[in-house]
Order: sequence, then C-alpha cells, then structure tokens
Amino acid sequence: MAWISSIYPGPPVHNEQSRLWTKLLYMGEEHKTRLVMAGKDWYDHRTSHHPCVEEMFTLRGHMVYNFGVLEVDTYFYRPPRVKHGFFQAYPDGTTWLIRCDGDLENIYTQPDGTPVNWSYGTEREPVWVDPATLVRSQRAGPWSGAGQHIPRQEYEQRSTG
Repeated sequence: MAWISSIYPGPPVHNEQSRLWTKLLYMGEEHKTRLVMAGKDWYDHRTSHHPCVEEMFTLRGHMVYNFGVLEVDTYFYRPPRVKHGFFQAYPDGTTWLIRCDGDLENIYTQPDGTPVNWSYGTEREPVWVDPATLVRSQRAGPWSGAGQHIPRQEYEQRSTG
C-alpha cells in the first residue's frame, strides 16, 4: 500500500520532506486505524484537539510535544477534545499506528491560546485536563501542563492584560 498525503487537513507543509503521510488500514463506522508518518523535520507549533478518542503507538523515530517525548514503543490514549501539540519530529521524522473512534478533525489553537476554528462555550471548545487522568507511557515523564486549555475567563484576562 502506498503512502498518501494526510487525509485530514492539518499543519502547513514547510518543505516537501516535512509533511504527514498516511496509510489507511481500516475505515469502519466504529473506528479508523491508520499508519501516519511525519516526515523529516516536520513540526507544528499550534495545539490541536479532536472530537474523537485518539490512541497511538510509536513504531519508528521520536517526536517531542507538550505531553513529553514519543519514542519507539510509546503509547497513549487521549479522550476527545484534549489539546496537544507543539509537535517536533526531529531530526528524521516518526511513524505511528493511530486508532480513533470517529473522524479525526483537527481543531486548532494558536500558541498564545487564541482559538483558530473553535469558539468558547461551544462543543468544539477543548477541555481542561486533570493530569491524573492521562493514560500514557511512564517514560514520557511528568507533564508540565504545557498546552493545557486556558478557560475563557483566564484567556480574556490575559488578552486584556
């Protein structure tokens, strides 16, 4: 099976090598399974969240992001609407096996907390995460809280500062 460009609109392509590639393995009603490869030097400094559950296992390479380092044999399970990001797949990219319980729509937030394609008070708003509920490989280390959702009142206070 050939690698195809990612089927989900996502981060900008910085150069031909730094893009996301996909191999669709299963696209059923209850879940979707695919291999995703982040090319050499791929990055996206926004955070994103999705309306579906996402779980992932790293097969090759490593990626640094707000929840730690995803290296070979690293696993996570992420509930819907949990922000994650500041992705950096350096230097040689990475490959994951990813499974979702629905369509994976990328809903973005700029690094400063500004919503891109969602609004506060809607079902597209990300959720605040209790770090004790995260399910992920221990070797990723403790989560610093980087990328955590900023509730509306706090965001507005920061914006008017």
